[in-house]
Amino acid sequence: MVCTFLLTKREGPLYLHRILLKEKSVTFKNLLFGCLGLFILAGAHLFPRETLSSGILFTQNDLDRSLVGYSEEEKAAILKDYALIEAICFGGKKPRDKVPQYLATAGAPGARKSTILEGVLRSDPSFSQAVYLDPDQRALKWMVNTYYSRSLTAFACTQVENYQELQKAAYDKWRSASHFIANSIFEKALKGRYDIAHGTTMTGLFVQRLMTLIKAQGYAITLALCSCEDEVRQKAIHYRNTVQGFYQTDPHDVVEKGRIFPTRMPLYFTFADQLFLFWSDRFDEKERLAATFSQEGIKISDQEAYDKFIAKYERDRLPLKEEEKLELPTWEALVASWMQRTKKSKDPFHNRDR
Repeated sequence: MVCTFLLTKREGPLYLHRILLKEKSVTFKNLLFGCLGLFILAGAHLFPRETLSSGILFTQNDLDRSLVGYSEEEKAAILKDYALIEAICFGGKKPRDKVPQYLATAGAPGARKSTILEGVLRSDPSFSQAVYLDPDQRALKWMVNTYYSRSLTAFACTQVENYQELQKAAYDKWRSASHFIANSIFEKALKGRYDIAHGTTMTGLFVQRLMTLIKAQGYAITLALCSCEDEVRQKAIHYRNTVQGFYQTDPHDVVEKGRIFPTRMPLYFTFADQLFLFWSDRFDEKERLAATFSQEGIKISDQEAYDKFIAKYERDRLPLKEEEKLELPTWEALVASWMQRTKKSKDPFHNRDR
């Protein structure tokens, strides 16, 4: 009976009250169990289970939910993939002693984000120690124990007429597992204060919470904003699916995330410490660095590309205002907000490449 009392919020304190005030004889054992009950209850309030098992971005429960629907045997294979990909992502990397760096892409599917991110990692030494994570390029592509060995086997290829349909089925099957792996690595990197390079559209509802939590961990945030015409995105996705043979985009996301991208622009300008603006004229040509927004002001590297970036934002902004009654700031207002934050120069374009 004592144990039952101790493990319930109501009975524990009442039991201690009873043995102290109502019992004629109080044994040391009863007193000990009663006090232990109060201690456990206090701990339950001060340190609830979800707090004890919580992470910075994801609790263990959050991560485990990504594995719902997989068999125990499949989960074991997913964990093997996690161990492999974790070793690849953290291989040779060291935690940051001072201010850790968070570099992430932002843009619609097909905007060449992965190519641009990997280009920045190769060319900018300040991100040389970054743990590179991405649910597609850095997880799904490396899932040899599941995605490849179970869904894209030679035998599986003989069972379908259209290989792209097989790829789509494999993607749908293992997509949640790839997010489990990427998010687990993300959490470990944050806890270890590693620099992070994150391949993402940065368009989800979580964006504000994500950047708030990353800021709270002392990270400096750099966002690579990737833009191009919608036709270029469509061609890039078609090329990836048919020539490269790697399916990684839900058709609904292609449209929806393209619509959402401009709506997140105010958040990018609010939370980032640095912005790289990239414009792509073609999917098969090198991107153009249009401008860099930093604490020192705004540096225009390619005026034509910068003008195209702005024009695309303004074209995408207007339908949202007319059809969805969504008021987004003009580009001029975004620039003004950046200069208000940095307070470096009355002329925002004082550092312009000629």
